[in-house]
Amino acid sequence: MARVVVLFFFPLLACSETAYPPDESASCAACHPRQQAGFERSRMAVAARTETFLDEWRRKGEPKACLGCHSPSGSEGVICTDCHGANGHPYPALQVPEACARCHDAPGEITLQGFLDSPAARRGEDCLTCHLQGSGNSHDFRGPTRPGFLQGIATLRMAFRHDAEGGVALLQIRHRAGHALPGGTTGRAVWLLVEQRDAQERMLDSRRYRFGWLHSASAGWRQNTLPPGTGRVLEIPLHEAAGVIRAKLVYRFRAGELDEVDPDQVVLVELARFVPTRAERER
Repeated sequence: MARVVVLFFFPLLACSETAYPPDESASCAACHPRQQAGFERSRMAVAARTETFLDEWRRKGEPKACLGCHSPSGSEGVICTDCHGANGHPYPALQVPEACARCHDAPGEITLQGFLDSPAARRGEDCLTCHLQGSGNSHDFRGPTRPGFLQGIATLRMAFRHDAEGGVALLQIRHRAGHALPGGTTGRAVWLLVEQRDAQERMLDSRRYRFGWLHSASAGWRQNTLPPGTGRVLEIPLHEAAGVIRAKLVYRFRAGELDEVDPDQVVLVELARFVPTRAERER
């Protein structure tokens, strides 16, 4: 069970019609305009009013606990004092990744837990290595919603095996994120789509695999993410008439099934291989 850390509970209902209170961090911009401008480009600055958050939040019945991270001070997102504290200037430097854990190990999040046992952590990297590029105390936090951020993040490799039960495609998924993929809350997911077609391109078999948080009425929530470093190998039975097998890995931000529209989804990687015949596999 994931460690539960909840910091704040506020009665504010985060919705698109909400009249947010004045941003207490606005005064920071007078001396730190570049940092403020960079932070305003991040999703954290609008964490309580993005359509992705609102959709997932409403699906769950609008729990107030979610606002403890998405709107700690009742604003439309995170503000300076939510991370740096309200004890006045000068604010102490934040300890990373501990400061990030306050929200990114909250219920439905295992981002930090996955990072602590990752190759990135063993190399001495931290959250800012990937998510805060730049110099001079940049606050332009970047994540998967930033165009190009996910480019090259994942790889697919395929091999074939033949045994008494028939042919099998061994599909390996690996990624270079410093934590489990996908990061983020229960709504995000990475979908693997696998199709097998014959020599005339007629569909023979189609499979879907979802990696992320899974929910059932009996067991509740459990995580089924792609771990960092080690990757995951799937065994996919081959149709005897298959001429080609195609695999596609898709990153999804919206909660719900794959058939639901997600305009922000990103295709991470695609792979197509010709399927060897039985005689070729047995050589």
